Formats: sequence, C-alpha cells, structure tokens
Amino acid sequence: MKMRQARVSVAAAVVLSVVAVAGAESLVTVRVGEQDTCGIAGVTTVQSDRRARQATIRFDLSKLKIAGEVREAKLRFWVNHADRTRESFAREFSSNRWEDRAFDGFKVWMDGGGDAPLDVFYPFERAVYGCHEWDVTKAVQAWLKDPAANRGLKTNFAMPGNDYEPPWRRPYLQITYAGDSKERPKAPTAFKATYRHGQVFMTWKQISYDGAFFDSSYRIYRHTAPITRDNLNEASLLGEVHKNSQLNYRRASYWWDGLMAMAEISRNWPGIRRKELLVACWYEATYGGRNKRNRAWKEWGKKASSSLWNSDYEGTPLPPLRNDEGS
Repeated sequence: MKMRQARVSVAAAVVLSVVAVAGAESLVTVRVGEQDTCGIAGVTTVQSDRRARQATIRFDLSKLKIAGEVREAKLRFWVNHADRTRESFAREFSSNRWEDRAFDGFKVWMDGGGDAPLDVFYPFERAVYGCHEWDVTKAVQAWLKDPAANRGLKTNFAMPGNDYEPPWRRPYLQITYAGDSKERPKAPTAFKATYRHGQVFMTWKQISYDGAFFDSSYRIYRHTAPITRDNLNEASLLGEVHKNSQLNYRRASYWWDGLMAMAEISRNWPGIRRKELLVACWYEATYGGRNKRNRAWKEWGKKASSSLWNSDYEGTPLPPLRNDEGS
C-alpha cells in the first residue's frame, strides 16, 4: 500500500523566468512503520533507553516490493516541543541540549556499518511541532541488496516505541524510489513571483488534496536557466512549505494578546473557508495567550487535534463562541 502523499515542485529560474514542473523522473514514496500515515505496518522493533539516551530501531523490509533504485530514505518522527508531560520527548530534543559541552548532535548509525554516523541532526532553536529526520539512504540500499545485513539503526537518543500515543509521533521510515507513480499530483497553477523592497514573494494556487496537510508540500527550486523536467535535478532546492502555508497562525496567536475567538477570526479573514477557520481556531486554542488558558477552548483543541490531523474538516465541530466559553 502506498502512502497518500502529494509533493509538488514549484520551479523558478533566478532571472524570474518561471515554470511549474512535477519532477524530472517518476518517483514513488512509501512509509514503513507504526505511525498512522504508514502504508506498511507491523514491521517495527524499537528498543529505547531514555536514561542512557540511546535506542535501536529495526524495520523489516520484507513486505516492501521495490523494482527501481532507492533515491532517498529517511528516519523520521515528530516531536511536540510544547508538550511537557513525562511521556513527551520534548525535553530530550530541546535546544537546551547545547548546554552540554559533550553534545554534538543527534546521530544515527547503521548497526554493523562502522563508526561513522549516517546522519546528524541538531535541535531546533524554536519550534512547536518539529519533524526530526535523518538520511539513512545508504543503510536502506544495503538492506534491500542483502536482507541479512539488516540489523537496524542505532541512535544516541531515545525515541518513541510502537505503542506511543498519539500514533503520529511514532518513528517511521520514509523511502522514495524510482517507479511509476500513479498518484503523481498535478503541478500548481497561477505561479507568480513579485519583487518588493529587496525580497521576492512567490505565490501559487494550491492543488486539491484531502489528506493531512503535512503530506502535501511544495518545493521551491532555483537555476541559472529556465527550469524544465530535464534539468530539475541540477537545480538548487531553496525551501519547502506545507499546504496551507498561507495561514499565518502567529497572527491568530498574538492578535489582542490571544483574545480572538471564532467570530473575530472570521471577521478578520473575510471569506475564510471552514477548514482554514478550524485550523486557525485550533492554533489559537492550543498556543494563543488567554484562549490557551480558557477551559472550553482548550478542551475543544484537544478533542479536535485528531480529526484535524486527518483533515476531517466536516467531522470536526466548531469551537464554542465567546458567550459560551467557560473561564
């Protein structure tokens, strides 16, 4: 089963000659693990020691049927840095780790693959939700050639196990390989680049996608010549943004010291659709000033997290209006 992921490349030459493309070759991406967006599950073994700050994770790749060459493989998992409960991994991945003079990054090794780490990741300076990832392409390529060599990955940090709640914070393996992608998304339309005050602002019309917002992303590339399907691999990747990146949730969190309620969000975003309204309200209920301390909004935010994560906008109720809110 292939994961439902939409990734679109928005390409622009440095001379602002622009063209939207979907990729230089057909690629397929699958997720392996016990995280709730994985297409191949029941394959993960995790041994984690939080006190010793180390773990071993192994993915059984026998269910993975890949004909083409693996282009990229990443070990990934999400951390909620605002979650301060004992079960959370926010403390382990805090930027405060830099206070330890011996700390030199979160490392991942191929078990049995030598002393050099496959990749090193460094803590976020400031973030709420952080997707931590490590490039383990060499390990996955080796395991697919010789399954007996798959002893897993070793880390110098603890990680969530298979039964960790909520499921979306569990580790998983994301593999991209050359193959016929029947779910290739269309390129975005109405791409524009505008120069103002020393900055270039790029906008485009998003493609329709009903999955989780973090599985729909847009990549921005730069090249010295007009970008085509043939030279996209030679272009420089400038950045990547998720779907709905146009929603500045900080605006919702800090307006009037976080006192905004649903009706006020609607009034200040004329014509806002239900899903954008729900997302803005959820950020306000979760991170915004006084509404974060408001019991009714806080409880609504907790209940809405799961359905919004899965893009169930119709099934997610709207938050309480101000005159219904409890203190």
